[in-house]
Amino acid sequence: MNFVGRIFSCSVVAATLLMLAGCGQKSNCNGISFGGSGSGSGTGGGVNTGGSVCGGSGNNSGGGGGGSNTDLLYFVGGGNSIDGASLNSSGTFASLTGVTPPNIGSSSFVAPNIVIANKSFLYVPYKANVNGTDQGFVAAFLISHSTGALSNISGSPFSTGTSGADSAAIDPQGRFLFVGDQVSGSVSSFQINSASGALTPAPGSPLIDPLTGPVEMEVDGSGNYLYFTQGSVSSYTVEYFIDQNTGALSAAGQFQLLASRVRSEPSGKYLFAVGSPSGGIDVYSIESGTGNLLFLNTYATATSCYEMTVSPNGQFLYAFAKAGQVAESMEGFSLDVNGVLTPLPNSPFTTIPGQFAGQFDQGGTHMFTSTISGFSVLSMDPNTGTPTNPTPDLTVTATPFFAVTQ
Repeated sequence: MNFVGRIFSCSVVAATLLMLAGCGQKSNCNGISFGGSGSGSGTGGGVNTGGSVCGGSGNNSGGGGGGSNTDLLYFVGGGNSIDGASLNSSGTFASLTGVTPPNIGSSSFVAPNIVIANKSFLYVPYKANVNGTDQGFVAAFLISHSTGALSNISGSPFSTGTSGADSAAIDPQGRFLFVGDQVSGSVSSFQINSASGALTPAPGSPLIDPLTGPVEMEVDGSGNYLYFTQGSVSSYTVEYFIDQNTGALSAAGQFQLLASRVRSEPSGKYLFAVGSPSGGIDVYSIESGTGNLLFLNTYATATSCYEMTVSPNGQFLYAFAKAGQVAESMEGFSLDVNGVLTPLPNSPFTTIPGQFAGQFDQGGTHMFTSTISGFSVLSMDPNTGTPTNPTPDLTVTATPFFAVTQ
C-alpha cells in the first residue's frame, strides 16, 4: 500500500513560509526575540531572554466581556507572534487584552504543531539560523491562567540537537515532549519538569534514522508508543517505544497504513488513520506490549478527510475535510469499546460553519476549531456528542497551528 501525500500540510507550510518571508524581526514586551539573524551564541538560537513575564500595563483581565478565563487558546499569528484568546465564564470568546505576545522572528520556521503540557506549559518548536547553521529549538512558556500571559521558562529555548523542528507531541501524562525533524529523520525526546516546565534531553536523544522523515506525530493513549507519518506517498508509519522512566525512544516497527495523519484515543486500544484513497477513516487496534497495529475496519465519510480529533472521554471522534481551500462540514461519530464508529445524528453538521481542524479542552465541553478567518468555539454535549455554535467566531490573522487548555 502507498501513502497519500500530505497535500494540505504541504500547502499550509508553503503558505506559512511565504508569510514569514515578509515579516520583520520583532521583540516582545521584555526584549525576547526568537530566530535572529545568526548573531546568537550558537547555544541559544539567537534568543535574547530578557525579562520573564509578558504582560502589558493595561487591562490584564484576559478576553473582553468580564468574567474569569475558563479556556485559553494560543496560536501562531501574523508576523510569527504567538497570540492568544480566551473563552471566559461569561461566554465571551475574544483576543487576550493587555498582554503582549512573544514573537518568533522571520528567520525561523514555525512548526506545524504547538503543544501544551499539564495545562501550564506551552512548547513551540522552530528552527533558526545560528552563525550560518540551521538548528532546531523549542521555545517554552509558562501560562498564566488569570491573564493568559506567557512567561519565558528558564533555559528556554531548548536545543533539539538537530537541524530543524517540524512536529511535536506530548504523552498523555505530560511527562515527555517529542520533537521531529523531517529533514534529518530525527526525533528529539525531552523530560518535562512538572514544576517548572523546563526540558531535559532524554538519554539517546535525538534518535536519528535518515531513512525516515517524521511529519505528524502521535502518542497512543497509554503513553507507551510514539507513531509518526511521513511526507512521502511511499513511506511507512513508524513506531517507537517510549521508556516510561526516562522518555528515551527505541525503534519498534513500521506499518504501511496509507495514512497522512493518525490520531489515538484515551484507552490506548485504538489508532485512527485518514488519507487512504477511500477518503474514510481506518481503525486499527493497538496490540498491548508491542504497539503493533491490526487493521479492523474502514468507515465511510461524506468527504475525504484529512484531520481528526477525539473527545477526552473517548466516546466521540470528529473528522474534518476541505474542498480546495474551503472547509467542509465537520462529521461526528460515536466510538464504542470495540472500536466501532457510528455516525452521530445530523452528521455532517451542516448548520455549523466549515472547520479545518479542532481541539478539545481537557473537560471536553468545548472544541476550538480553525476556520478560514480565524477560530470558532463549539459547545459539545459530553453525553450525545452533539456540537452547537452559540458563541460568535473570533476573526484574527492566524495560521492553523494552535493549542488549547483550560
